[in-house]
Amino acid sequence: MKLSLSNKNAALIGLILCVLAGLIYNSWPLGYWLDRSTFYHGLASDLEKVNHPYFWLFIIGDVISSLMLIATGIIYHFKFRKSLQPRALDFLNLGLVMFGFFTATAALLPSECSITPILRCRSIAGQGLGIDAITSTLAALGLLMAAISMRYLSLHHKLPTWIHNLTQIIFALWLVCGLAFGYLALSSGKTHTIEQALLILSGLIIVLVGLNVYLIVASDSPL
Repeated sequence: MKLSLSNKNAALIGLILCVLAGLIYNSWPLGYWLDRSTFYHGLASDLEKVNHPYFWLFIIGDVISSLMLIATGIIYHFKFRKSLQPRALDFLNLGLVMFGFFTATAALLPSECSITPILRCRSIAGQGLGIDAITSTLAALGLLMAAISMRYLSLHHKLPTWIHNLTQIIFALWLVCGLAFGYLALSSGKTHTIEQALLILSGLIIVLVGLNVYLIVASDSPL
């Protein structure tokens, strides 16, 4: 099977969208520069609260990056549904759409307070979980689905060793940080540093999804 040039161009567009989405998703250091109080005492997610400077800028950034990922999932579905493993690709696309949708939802529907500490936030049905906690969890599950599907697809193609190793390392670090963030958010609430690491790793996962798919399409060498 020889993949057409149009497929390779579509994969390149997907890669560009993922790179841009990952960069925009990690625009939070700009917010810390604009709002020094958040740098010392708040979470990156607090930058989208209405009482923070340029909150609208970070909300728009999250929405734009989310739309880019949703567009990537749509491109992958229509261009590669018949050339790559359809089941794995479906889960990858669903993961991208989930992550994009719930990230945008979290940005457009801010909760009454920060995700940390969750137990002090206004709760839904008295369960102690804020809206941002729920949407963030669903977004993380979407990214997890996309990352696992990406690994499945990449392991079935002859990709360079470095991309396999890099993807495995970043994915492992992302899982560890995600679990640590969840534990700290539900216990001590001290998630400032771990959230920053998790955001960076999430952005890298997004970029790696686009890069792995591009290399798979470019190589066209299934095992």
